[in-house]
Amino acid sequence: MDGYKTLKVDSMAAEMPHKSLPSLYLTAEDLPAIKDWEVGKTYELAIKVIQTSKNQDEVNGKKNLSARFEIKGIKVLKSLSKEQEKIKEDMGLNNEKYK
Repeated sequence: MDGYKTLKVDSMAAEMPHKSLPSLYLTAEDLPAIKDWEVGKTYELAIKVIQTSKNQDEVNGKKNLSARFEIKGIKVLKSLSKEQEKIKEDMGLNNEKYK
């Protein structure tokens, strides 16, 4: 859709614990824009990373692949593409609640 990985919630799996995407901790020194941001609002960032490791293992017959990254740069995406704006509009995200 817009290139972002999201988590799907299945009604059968709702009771089962699930793995969420990792979180990111930044200081105002790392990204000065956060000084003006509000909790609960959505922001888009571009993160430049270098992959530093890759691991594959198997647990209970399930293959798992993971990778570690070092952040080399981060910036705020100032504008959305026309396609992203259309997606926001189609999802009803252009009202004040989501700005």
